[in-house]
Amino acid sequence: MNRIKTRINRETNYVYHMLSVAKCGYDNAYGEKHRALHDAADLSVLKARESLITVAGGEHNGVLYWPMVAIPARGEQCADAYYAELCGIFQGRAARPEIFPFGLSERYAEHREAVVELSRVMLRNYGVYVNRVWEGAQRELAPYAAEIGRLFEKSGFTEKAERLVGQDLGTDAFCATFCNAIASGAEGVDIADDQDVFGIDRSFEDAFYFIAHEYIIFLLKRALTGTEAFQSIGAWARTEGLAEFYLNCALGKGHLFRAQEKYAAHYRRLFEANGALSARELFSAEI
Repeated sequence: MNRIKTRINRETNYVYHMLSVAKCGYDNAYGEKHRALHDAADLSVLKARESLITVAGGEHNGVLYWPMVAIPARGEQCADAYYAELCGIFQGRAARPEIFPFGLSERYAEHREAVVELSRVMLRNYGVYVNRVWEGAQRELAPYAAEIGRLFEKSGFTEKAERLVGQDLGTDAFCATFCNAIASGAEGVDIADDQDVFGIDRSFEDAFYFIAHEYIIFLLKRALTGTEAFQSIGAWARTEGLAEFYLNCALGKGHLFRAQEKYAAHYRRLFEANGALSARELFSAEI
């Protein structure tokens, strides 16, 4: 059974729309097209806090990316309701446990001012996106997501990947959520234990391989528990290389992560010498 599901979501697209129009991690034609819809002062607030709310694979993880971007981008509730609640608890109001079951205000106490300021910007601009952008975005996103979904339904990929890695997903499905605002910036960003965000600027084939690679990354998060993988940026290239190795095994090629090819080749040599090696043993082998 195919475990990769594709979707589009308004809240996800709103969050990344705002990053794009403010040139926070994304500087592209989409942002240029929609920038004039928003107050320049609001966009400058986001830009001033860019390092806190952006990520770059293997290089940078903004300290506020999780509460300001990842959680609202999951689309579990309307983004305006989320940011209103977030703003309130960082101003001293008790958190509603059904929305924030963990101590966000304590965990990010030193960034209280930034959280409040950013949340207010996201609140003020939500209606603009909903009323003036989202309808057109849906028309662009829906056919792309549907085609990628069809490719995975007929591929048999997820069964092969789980068998090769020796690990199941741990959830019913991996969700690939599409955004049309994130060209020329971070993609394949995990915003939940079962959800990644992808752009729509690749060919269908390239998108298929990219999402397949990220599916293997999610399998490796479980298979490599207790190792340094996913614990530090220093292990990022080795982990990506292992995912690329397994992608090659499953699909016969993997052509989007060439920078990690030396690691993939290393794992390939080890596996050819001993096909019984587990993902953990391959990752831990000295390079």
